[in-house]
Amino acid sequence: MEADVKKWARCQFHGYMYDIRTNNPAESINSVLRSPREFPVIPLLDSIREMLTRWFFKRKKLIKHTHRLTIDVEEKIDRRIEKGKTFGVYPVTDSQLLFKGDTIDCFVDLEKQTCSCGKYDLLKIPCRHAIKAVPEDGWSVPQVVENSEVLPPETRRSLGRNRKHIYETVEDKIRSSQGSQGGQLRKCSTCGLGGHSRATCKMPI
Repeated sequence: MEADVKKWARCQFHGYMYDIRTNNPAESINSVLRSPREFPVIPLLDSIREMLTRWFFKRKKLIKHTHRLTIDVEEKIDRRIEKGKTFGVYPVTDSQLLFKGDTIDCFVDLEKQTCSCGKYDLLKIPCRHAIKAVPEDGWSVPQVVENSEVLPPETRRSLGRNRKHIYETVEDKIRSSQGSQGGQLRKCSTCGLGGHSRATCKMPI
């Protein structure tokens, strides 16, 4: 309480932490210096300098990330998109929606950027319900993706000789005639055309 609740409780913090917080940095430093803190003063300072140099270099490489969101937030949103695929959406108004299918039913208000689960309000990172509420036509799709043309993979006919017809016995001819009487034409499962089977199909796979 003497440190001020606003500095360590997210619900009392006046700004937005975006799910980035360090409750006890002193304990984190003590953990990584468990072995070096037994050194004399000069080697201890050298160890701290080397450790901080590694940290700053690693973060300097990560800062070259050119996307609008950080890597951690992008991964978090990807996980929430997967979790929200099975939710049922029930619009209340144009900006308010009710979601069913999660542990509890949640109410999202897109204009106020709030959700009754509380995560959207505190973190200001869309929760799994808020992400599901945004229509696909409202997504920001890169121009290179919109202009790309997706083509089917190149295929070729399988190698080897064509399969020859097997000599039909009397029982085979009877079954064949009974099948034709039912009015059903055999179709190839590869190309969808009739008159042959998958084994004798000449179309590319």
